[in-house]
Amino acid sequence: MKIRSENCIVFVLCLCLVAGCQSKPENQAVAEQSGNTLFEAVWNGDQQRVLSLLGKGIDVNVRDPYQATPLMYSAHRRNEAIMRLLLEHQANVNASDNRQTTALMEAVLKDCLGCVNLLLEHHADIQAQDMNQNTALIFAAGVAGPDVITRLLESEAEINASNHIGMTALMQAARNGKAEIVRRLVLHGANINQRKQDGATALSLAKDHKHAAIGNLLETFGAIDFREQEKVITFWTLP
Repeated sequence: MKIRSENCIVFVLCLCLVAGCQSKPENQAVAEQSGNTLFEAVWNGDQQRVLSLLGKGIDVNVRDPYQATPLMYSAHRRNEAIMRLLLEHQANVNASDNRQTTALMEAVLKDCLGCVNLLLEHHADIQAQDMNQNTALIFAAGVAGPDVITRLLESEAEINASNHIGMTALMQAARNGKAEIVRRLVLHGANINQRKQDGATALSLAKDHKHAAIGNLLETFGAIDFREQEKVITFWTLP
């Protein structure tokens, strides 16, 4: 689930009208409207309304047009209280939307340590991948703080997992100028010389994005600039 407008409820209702939902059985239309109301309550942080709706038997795992669930909305809004309430009512902690994004991925993208802790306590799949094979750790390395990274690593997130273009958490942190994240990943055993599909490494990404301090840090830990090596090899093999 990417960023959605507060007017998502209106959008849902419009979609229903276009699809001809007026012809649906009355009980189905009522159920859909109740689900929309649950999304609205979660988005607005109305804990009492959420509790009331769940008490009336509203499906805690109802989906929006993007296939996101109320639990994902609570992660997006960084609302631990509502997240806990949803989980207590059997929210599917590993449900994913139409981009295969999970609540845990949303939580790390919002750098919400409390949400991350709560989801992991309820057995969120830390190795889950989105449609581009990004894991929660890869997402976190680019935007989250050091505490979220440490929590994921302590929960045995695959440190060298890569996405569809070969990007790892270490590469993500190096490219985004996250020096402390780079340091923690390296100390936890990240493959410092792993290469993307285009041959780039964490070191080359740090240099390309003008993060000299990170480049120096990586070289201190033994990172190799393969591009410089390849230039030398090319030079000596020229006819």
